[in-house]
Amino acid sequence: GRVAATGGRPARRRGDARRPPDADGPDAAIACVLELGALELLPEDPYEDWLVAPREELRDRWQRLAVRAAERARSTGGRAEAHAIVARLLERDPTDEAAHRLAMVLYADEGRHHAVRRQFDLCRSALRDGLDAAPSAETLATFRRAAGQVEHHVRPTASSARLVGRDAE
Repeated sequence: GRVAATGGRPARRRGDARRPPDADGPDAAIACVLELGALELLPEDPYEDWLVAPREELRDRWQRLAVRAAERARSTGGRAEAHAIVARLLERDPTDEAAHRLAMVLYADEGRHHAVRRQFDLCRSALRDGLDAAPSAETLATFRRAAGQVEHHVRPTASSARLVGRDAE
């Protein structure tokens, strides 16, 4: 067969049984961009002034794509994948409010009230320590919604809320 611009491999047609599923699909493309976008632009030149703007642009684009990929994973039931992407976002930038908001929503989906609260506290601390700032109104609203969503799902009833050690009263 003909060899196309496929790195020297024979070009494969749609539906070729030898091709792994989704090897060229959107999920593979997103995974590749997430992997490559996490790399620093020209890391061997960390102090070049002319690289500041392109690096910021690359970081911003990668962050937006990563948030969208995590939201997509969440909407399709891939919570573990969404958590992994959020963890990468926060590893790269602990002050990323969009990533903190998404983490809170993921924890709320799972009914993990303490994790929602802990994530908000991490966000608040990172913003205070890293930027001398407070969480945005959007982050506060997300926290309130997420915390309310969890409390709505696990609100104890009067009969299930026994006081330990108070049987004699």
